[in-house]
Amino acid sequence: MDQYVRDFDLPTVDTYTVKNFSDCDDILRANQFNNNFTLVHNNIRSISKNLDELKLHLTDITTSFDVAWMHFEQSAILAVHNHVITRNPRISVTHDKHRTWFLHINKVQEEDKGRYMCQINTVTAKTQFGFLHVVVPPNIDDSLSSSDAIVREGSNETLTCKATGFPTPNVKWKRDDNTKITINKTLQVSEWEGETLELTKISRLDMGAYLCIASNGVPPTISKRIKVSVN
Repeated sequence: MDQYVRDFDLPTVDTYTVKNFSDCDDILRANQFNNNFTLVHNNIRSISKNLDELKLHLTDITTSFDVAWMHFEQSAILAVHNHVITRNPRISVTHDKHRTWFLHINKVQEEDKGRYMCQINTVTAKTQFGFLHVVVPPNIDDSLSSSDAIVREGSNETLTCKATGFPTPNVKWKRDDNTKITINKTLQVSEWEGETLELTKISRLDMGAYLCIASNGVPPTISKRIKVSVN
C-alpha cells in the first residue's frame, strides 16, 4: 500500500469547498492546465439508498501524474491511480484513456457524506475539494413516539412524535377526520406544528385519530396515526 500512498499528503491550504447543492450526478470536475488544476464543480445532493452510483471525475490529466481520491473527514485514502486503497467494496475507480478519471460510490449511504478531495502529485501537490450531502427521507421512531391512548375526560394528554432524517424533518399534526384540534378553550387549529401536541382538559369532542406527519423535502412524507379515546 505504501508505494501508492507515500507521495500524497492531506493538505491544510489551497482548498476550495462546494457549498450549494442540487440534484445531479457529479460532485466535481477538475481541469489541469500548466501544472494547475481548477475546480469546475457541479453541485450534488444524494438521496440515501436511492442513488445507485455517484461519479466524481477529473478531466485532462496527463498520464505522467497520479490522481488520488480521499474522504477528508475520515482521513481515508480511497484510491490512487488504478488502485483502490479502501476496503469499502462500494468504492471503485475507472478512467477513460487515462485522461478522465472517475471515482464511483455505489449505493450511497449516509456515512458517505462529507468532503471529498482529489489530489494530483505534481511537484507541488494540487488539491481540490467537493462536498457531498446525503439527504435521508424522514422516519418516525415508534419507540420514542406516542401510541394509542385512553385518557380520562377533563385531564390533559401530551402526544409525542419523534422523527429522524436529513435535513431535520418538520413535524405537524392533523386530525384524521380533518376537524379542528382543540388546543385550549380559546384556540382551535386545523394543524399544529412541533414534535409534541398538548391537549388540555380533554372532552369527548377530542376523541378520534390524530395524524403526526413528518416531511423534510425528501420523499416520501411519512405519517403515524395515534388514536385518542376518552373515558
